[in-house]
Amino acid sequence: ETRRPVGRSGLLAVLRVFTIASLIAATGSGCAKNPVTGANQMILMSTDDERRIDEEAAKQTEEQLGLVEDPELTAYVNELGQALAANSPRQDVRYSFHVIAMDEPNAFALPGGHIYVSRGLLALTNSEAELANVLGHEIGHVAARHAAQRDALMKAMQVLNVIGMVGV
Repeated sequence: ETRRPVGRSGLLAVLRVFTIASLIAATGSGCAKNPVTGANQMILMSTDDERRIDEEAAKQTEEQLGLVEDPELTAYVNELGQALAANSPRQDVRYSFHVIAMDEPNAFALPGGHIYVSRGLLALTNSEAELANVLGHEIGHVAARHAAQRDALMKAMQVLNVIGMVGV
């Protein structure tokens, strides 16, 4: 029996099988239960990575945007946020709430629990309930690990991009 050399199509077939097996292995090893929904999701970022990214981004946010230096306002936002965070399904996070010196209405959360509201947003709120809604929404992003989900999606897209480039 004569063996034929493996041509380009054979090599691509082997690469395709290897790539699919790698994706399945990566997905299986990166499955985690979403603490909010209870559904399984692909997570490739550890909680330690979330904390590290959070700390770096918090430092950068505070340097670039600045914090409002009003101890009473800061304490009020933090106390309300802490009361809400006590009910979060994710308690492995140290939540902290800050007011950034930004006139545009905005709020955002970092993956490790730093949550920011702008003074512009505070100026628009008409009640504590409205502020609680915003803070609760941001707590939800942290609890559901949305940053880790986006990270896993971006990594999967990179793999698919490479597959597309090699024609698998």
